[in-house]
Amino acid sequence: MYVRGLNVAPHARAFKQSSKETRVQKPDPRGHRTSEKQKQLNSNEIEISIASLGKRKAPGIDSINAEILQKALEHFKEPIVRMYNRCFKKEIFPEQWKIGVVKVILKNADKDPSKIKSYRPICLLSVLGKAYEKMILKKLQDSIKITEEINQFGFTRNKSTIDVLTFVQNRIGMHQCKYVLGIFVDIKECSCFEIVWKGEEFEEIAGNLESSMGRVVGLPLKPYQKAHLIRTHILPTFLYHLSVGPPGPWRLNQLDRRLLMKFREIYHLPHCTTSAIIHARKRDRGLGFPIGEECDPDLSHEIHLEA
Repeated sequence: MYVRGLNVAPHARAFKQSSKETRVQKPDPRGHRTSEKQKQLNSNEIEISIASLGKRKAPGIDSINAEILQKALEHFKEPIVRMYNRCFKKEIFPEQWKIGVVKVILKNADKDPSKIKSYRPICLLSVLGKAYEKMILKKLQDSIKITEEINQFGFTRNKSTIDVLTFVQNRIGMHQCKYVLGIFVDIKECSCFEIVWKGEEFEEIAGNLESSMGRVVGLPLKPYQKAHLIRTHILPTFLYHLSVGPPGPWRLNQLDRRLLMKFREIYHLPHCTTSAIIHARKRDRGLGFPIGEECDPDLSHEIHLEA
């Protein structure tokens, strides 16, 4: 056979034809293959997800509540199952199910209606989308059980972000090396968890920190024991709030000054003591007190590890 100036042997032509007819499934990089059962939603999974919806929940923009969907499943089971399977196979989430209606309600009856802090917003989403999310969550949980990912904390029962922080802290604290390096990834495009700090909110958190440090100062302990309690138990919680949404540097600068006064009180240092000695690391003959002013999305992890 002659193809584009090249002589192709008959056995090569036969191999090419057989490779087209035979569809070889690529192996999964995790060492397992997706079964046909996992590629679709069976009617039992759909029934369980729809039945678990709360009947007293308010409907979304389509005015379809959970009770209507549950009754419709009894009479129109096949079309509903086909609808969800079509979304699952095509890997789509309908735009209509993403539209939410935001309602503002009063927190409690004793709250002042004239103050904005007395209200809280709620987002009413489509019940059809909520049921679909439950189905996807069940698939993810089943997939995690199959792969046995021990480092997987998302979509996993009895695990949360606290477990991740504890895991990282233990890995660093129990490491035998002199230096431990870490990588912190900050996805700036994800603005769903951004916090807009207000003066009252920051002052409340800072006040709780100072009161906790004040109680430690009053304990019958040695100075280095008090400092150890503050660095290992009190400051990490405060720095975690800052790493989620750091306030402005000028607020942190004010807080630094107040915390330095507490630290000088613990070690009975005169007020003229330079802050360089307090902030310097222990290997540099310092006290290793973290600098809150440097706590921004790119440096908060370093402060947390040093603390």
